[in-house]
Amino acid sequence: MTTEELANLTGMTRQTVNRWIKKYAWQTENQPGVKGGRARYILMTDDVLNFVMKMPAMHEQYSYSSLTEPAAAYLASYGGMHRVIKTLQLMTADEMHQFDVYLARVGLYGFLSRLGIKQKTTLNEEKTG
Repeated sequence: MTTEELANLTGMTRQTVNRWIKKYAWQTENQPGVKGGRARYILMTDDVLNFVMKMPAMHEQYSYSSLTEPAAAYLASYGGMHRVIKTLQLMTADEMHQFDVYLARVGLYGFLSRLGIKQKTTLNEEKTG
């Protein structure tokens, strides 16, 4: 996940995310193809995930989804989501490891972008954009 993606997810600035990286010694990788060499990916380790999930923005985001209907109703159909889950279940241990490394490097937003799926804009982005 990039610093910008994590900032958007938590409602913080990139500078704040960069402070966390330094303060908590999070592992990062350079983001290839970005001028200046300052862009980087944050490796989503357990420490990073635990920190992020304790953020108030994450509590608000996931408290509403926990109140909605369970996902089981969607998995009963044989739509696209069912095929994705079935494919993930059939992956070998090596394939799953490669997939985990890829997600840690590009983040969920990067993965969805690669699939051509755009995230919805927030009200703040619409006002400033």
